[in-house]
Amino acid sequence: MLAITDLHPDDTAARDRIAAQLHGIRVAAGVSQRALAARLHVTQRRVAVLEHNRSWEARTVQGWARAFGHRLTLTIVGLVVPDDGDALAAVYDQQHPASPAEEDQLALRRVVNDLARIRRRRMSAHRFGQILGRCESSILQREDNPDGTRLATVQQTARALGGRLDVGLAPVGVSCAAV
Repeated sequence: MLAITDLHPDDTAARDRIAAQLHGIRVAAGVSQRALAARLHVTQRRVAVLEHNRSWEARTVQGWARAFGHRLTLTIVGLVVPDDGDALAAVYDQQHPASPAEEDQLALRRVVNDLARIRRRRMSAHRFGQILGRCESSILQREDNPDGTRLATVQQTARALGGRLDVGLAPVGVSCAAV
């Protein structure tokens, strides 16, 4: 299992809260781990690991939440995204996801790109890598290809930039502004 070094204990608590909520939703719905595994197209053992592990890829949590009619909300708090005419942000703004999975993917990409824009405004990838104890190429790879990013990594990035990532669950159909 991957060890996670959080920059703030609230980030660990947030992942624990999400896990407890998802477990509670599953139990309240009367869905067994085996039935959830079938919905997620994984093994029952994988579901058990999901419920006890906290080093998930963000897309894993997104799929888990969607299996029960919820979505994972990711909100950057305490940081201002620069109005820098970022070309990738413009591309994201023009996209119209055709499925819940595509909506989740776009939401994660937007958050990672916004954090990358903040990081670029403040420091080099090399310097940021030093702060996080990672190499520059690791920082750039995550910024360029956020799809496999771990939720803890996004939280760490926001903390290292002086903000935080608010993570939560919302029933599908509830806007982020209402959460």
